[in-house]
Amino acid sequence: MLHNLSFVEDPTRAFRAIRFSERFGFKLTKHTENLIRLAVKMNIFDKLAGNKALRRNLTSSSMRPTPIKSLNRLGAYDLLKVIHPKLAFTSELQALMKSEHDTICGSTFSSWMKNTTRDCFNIMVLLHGLNRDERESALNRLAVPERTRSLIQQGFQASGQDIKKPDTRQSGNDISPSFGV
Repeated sequence: MLHNLSFVEDPTRAFRAIRFSERFGFKLTKHTENLIRLAVKMNIFDKLAGNKALRRNLTSSSMRPTPIKSLNRLGAYDLLKVIHPKLAFTSELQALMKSEHDTICGSTFSSWMKNTTRDCFNIMVLLHGLNRDERESALNRLAVPERTRSLIQQGFQASGQDIKKPDTRQSGNDISPSFGV
């Protein structure tokens, strides 16, 4: 953090702080944590409507080999709610993220995956709990380009509109979500 008004000047710095702390393994100071929480409470992020930097910082986090910790921290600071008020880091989202690789490799909508990017899939997984209008609102908030937006919408259509909840019953250690087809 540069100074006390860092998140007021550029609210996306809060996302970068989380991303860098996870990437480089450092801990945010209590002061920085308090300023992030204060920025959320003061609705500082409202000025980020349609902000590409918000999407870049979110997809940079999700491009890490294990985005679960970053998304969990974003959720802990209520930063996922900046994207959409109904977004939260839940055990369901965690299970989906953990099984992402298996899903991509064994999915019946792998033909959709050939035409898309990991960012598209990660955004799709993040938005899976939202209805169509809520997803559209979140995509607008993230300023998702039309081509990417179209691929995400096709992914939801290919999966039967929604990613089904993962079966969290343990059959070994494999937790694997099911895509509605």
